[in-house]
Amino acid sequence: MSLYRVDRHLGPMTEGDLDAASFRSASCIPHFVGLVWVRSYFDPQAEQMTCYYEAEQPDDIRLHARMAHIPCDTVTEVREYLPDAYR
Repeated sequence: MSLYRVDRHLGPMTEGDLDAASFRSASCIPHFVGLVWVRSYFDPQAEQMTCYYEAEQPDDIRLHARMAHIPCDTVTEVREYLPDAYR
């Protein structure tokens, strides 16, 4: 399973809008084998969400976004480095 960063330009969003989008995203996850939503970060200044997913292929992430009616501007495979590994 690979780890992916997903960048989403959302535009102006209320807390209710973010909650609704997150609920739709979580509700669609079970339709995809091996797709795991790891975490997301919202930058209100940039009106952008950065999400991390584990997936077998990036197309699953794009299809999931369409199904959940949320933007999916870029999907990039990334590697995780944790500080505990260097202590």
